[in-house]
Amino acid sequence: MITWMQGNRCALWVGLILALVLAGCDTSHDIGRSPSPASSTTTVATPAGASYSPASGTASATASSAATTPASRTASGQAPVAAALRAALLTPRDLPPGYTAQSAGGAGLGGSAITGCPALVNNPDGVSASATVGLTDAGTGSTVVESLLQMSSAADAVRGMAGFAAMPVSCRSFSGNVDGFNIAFGTVRLAVSPWGDQTTAARMTGRISGTGAMIDVDVVVVRHGALLMEMLSIALTADTAFTKHVAQEAYAAVAALP
Repeated sequence: MITWMQGNRCALWVGLILALVLAGCDTSHDIGRSPSPASSTTTVATPAGASYSPASGTASATASSAATTPASRTASGQAPVAAALRAALLTPRDLPPGYTAQSAGGAGLGGSAITGCPALVNNPDGVSASATVGLTDAGTGSTVVESLLQMSSAADAVRGMAGFAAMPVSCRSFSGNVDGFNIAFGTVRLAVSPWGDQTTAARMTGRISGTGAMIDVDVVVVRHGALLMEMLSIALTADTAFTKHVAQEAYAAVAALP
């Protein structure tokens, strides 16, 4: 049984890895697939988003939540800032059919189970507000995780970016244990379009011991002033075009923040 734990981003890794290992299914992003049956996750109703064509690797934009600016985004204080960040997160309508959303929190994209890569264990210093969402296709196990971190200053954001940019070196080869699965990871730089004030991306490929299964994790981090956008795309086989499309969708909403 796959257990999703509120308030812990590492649970997104746990549930995904178990789903991939046990199902071993195709993780192609088929926009013609019918949505997965209702489960314990919550489907979020949102305005229409962009459509994605896996065949061409292109996206056609339609009306999306990035085009609106809720009044809460202009308010001051940590609570309104956190609410604005939540409103700017990706939704199922930004992804192919079948994805459902689950809120998640905690420090670090990988959590304490991925201690071999420092950039993934804890949030960068200087976070004043944050919001995170995980979106999973139950039919394939493919997962997208997005975190928005409002930093205390642009200088804090620049320092945070430095840690992520160093991942191809600092996390070149490391291991982790997720829910009893030992995983040996290797990390390389991933070429993506530049967004915001700074952009860095990496691809981690992990071999799950005892199964022969492989898992790809694309990491894209964008700095927009004093805001950091972190995005993970996790699947049995990476789809670079899909990663770029989702990162573009995510940044469009961030860029619309006042």
